[in-house]
Amino acid sequence: MSAAGFQIAELTPFNRVTWPGWYLNSRLLRRRRLSRLQLRLFDLLVPFWRRIDDRLPWPATSLIAVGIAAH
Repeated sequence: MSAAGFQIAELTPFNRVTWPGWYLNSRLLRRRRLSRLQLRLFDLLVPFWRRIDDRLPWPATSLIAVGIAAH
């Protein structure tokens, strides 16, 4: 963002909760896709995931960046 002329106002890491599932499916089980059941369960648990995401110890898989255009 800085190279594009923006001043970074805020960086928010999120989506830590997906890390264990991603690791299990793609690395250990060598799956390329999530099953419908896995997706449905994840969607049902989103309210819970939102509450605990910032408390999980592993790295986030996504980052929200807010930038301010330099004048």
